[in-house]
Amino acid sequence: MKPSLANLIPIDWYEALEIRGVIPQIEQILQKVEERRLHEIVYPSDDLLFHALQATPLAKIRVILIGQDPYINVGQAMGLAFSVPTNITPPPSLRNIFTELQNEFGGERRLNGDLTDWTQQGVLLLNSVLSVAAGQSFSHQDLGWQNITRTLVEIALSTPSPKVMLLWGQKAKQLVEGLPTYNNLVLMAAHPVALTRNNPFIGCSHFKLANRWLESQGVAPIKWV
Repeated sequence: MKPSLANLIPIDWYEALEIRGVIPQIEQILQKVEERRLHEIVYPSDDLLFHALQATPLAKIRVILIGQDPYINVGQAMGLAFSVPTNITPPPSLRNIFTELQNEFGGERRLNGDLTDWTQQGVLLLNSVLSVAAGQSFSHQDLGWQNITRTLVEIALSTPSPKVMLLWGQKAKQLVEGLPTYNNLVLMAAHPVALTRNNPFIGCSHFKLANRWLESQGVAPIKWV
């Protein structure tokens, strides 16, 4: 038996989505995902589709980091943007994120691709599309996920605590275009996936900038490494 939506989405997020009247839309999307599973491998599993919401309570959000869609190779997708399980080799985008972290903070390079420690500190790791077909990036962009994830970002931004929003790449920027950001900090950069030596993501200093701003607002910084 498939778990109910109320069991997949934590109560704080569920109630906020219910107020905005989008629960029926989510149920329709999940039905489409199940139809896709009949003829293709879909990542992640049902229980991890809303992992980002399960991992980061609404009231604790300090940073909103928007990804594109889940990783497309076996064992990688865990429902958290850019994150992979501990035993999985970090993909190119995550390796570049770790390069930037080392450039900003020095010390040993981070090797563990599981970013759960970020979520525990209030970092919402939300993809714009929450499912994908194996081996086919952005293959579920037509299911309507963006309407839901845009609403989730709007919900997160509307809570009173100061927040930083990290937008890496055009998909992230497009998802939130026009949303009120209130007095929150918005940082934009190129997507970290590029393999070139001159990847413009490298050197963005977003992690230090985010922490500096959070501290200026009386909020504890994130321990990124």
